[in-house]
Amino acid sequence: NWLRDGTSIAVLNMPFEGINGTATDNAWDYSGYGNNGSERQNATWNSTGGYDGKGAYQFNGNNSFISVKHNQTIVYTGQNFSWSFWMYPTDANGGYIISKPWNDVGQYNYQIIYTSTLKINFILRGNVSDEFTTSNAFARNQWHYVVATADSNRNMSVYVDGILQASKIHQIINWTPTGGNPGRNMIIGSLYPYARGWPGVVTFSFNDTIDEVMLWNRSLSPEQVYALWQNKTNTIVAQETTVPENWTVQATPNDGFEDGTMVTSNNVTILNTKPIVNTLILNTTNISSNNTNVNLTAYTTTSDIDNDSVKVIYNWLRDGTSIAVLNMPFEG
Repeated sequence: NWLRDGTSIAVLNMPFEGINGTATDNAWDYSGYGNNGSERQNATWNSTGGYDGKGAYQFNGNNSFISVKHNQTIVYTGQNFSWSFWMYPTDANGGYIISKPWNDVGQYNYQIIYTSTLKINFILRGNVSDEFTTSNAFARNQWHYVVATADSNRNMSVYVDGILQASKIHQIINWTPTGGNPGRNMIIGSLYPYARGWPGVVTFSFNDTIDEVMLWNRSLSPEQVYALWQNKTNTIVAQETTVPENWTVQATPNDGFEDGTMVTSNNVTILNTKPIVNTLILNTTNISSNNTNVNLTAYTTTSDIDNDSVKVIYNWLRDGTSIAVLNMPFEG
């Protein structure tokens, strides 16, 4: 569980590993926000399931789901945000993977749906909704890693197995739903937090296995998405860091039955990388003469790995000696 400046970058970190020596209540959140899930209607934990063989939840395609209690950390209102999960589709019925209702009148904050055409449908909603569906169909009977991202510039994207599949700029400006926001739970594996005894709807509920569900309080970079698809959960790529952030990581050992003691790492502060001059050429306005009737001009190209704005500070020398005896531009 990664922390930037002391705050977890995940608001939900749910690997579905065994934590209590039983086959129930293993939807535990490691983000530190306490967004633990509750099994409903026969959502079944499989100790050897999952993309890593260390635990996952199987949904029955009818009425099973996992419910995550509503709180503001899992509500999307136009900020930088990401949703990610592993899925193992076997049938073509489709179903809801993640769904967060605003209210009880059919308005949803966000939904990620596995469609009957074996694609991903990503929907956001404020006072209006916007959405798109990926164009490439899934291969069934194998694991796929799906990431949906949204940012404050209104970009929304979906990646499958580390590759960008579709993106668009949504048109939502107002994030207040017209039907109100009484605070409904987020659902994994179905549409809505139905009451116990709900008979179910086949087109609502996912009929396969979901693993490692995460929600992030940042829009993940393509490079980080690719690293996560390669199961490099122990890596934060360079594109995720900026000066002068302070990074730490929490590591919790798990043996498939229960957790050991969480350990927090040392701190790493992201430092500035010095800019460089790539080329420096001094010419006169007439290089064929170089006499006292022409100007001298320095031509430089620079680069900065942090993408900082670079100013070049010049110091002129005549016969090897600086013509300035004090050159103080007051730059950082």
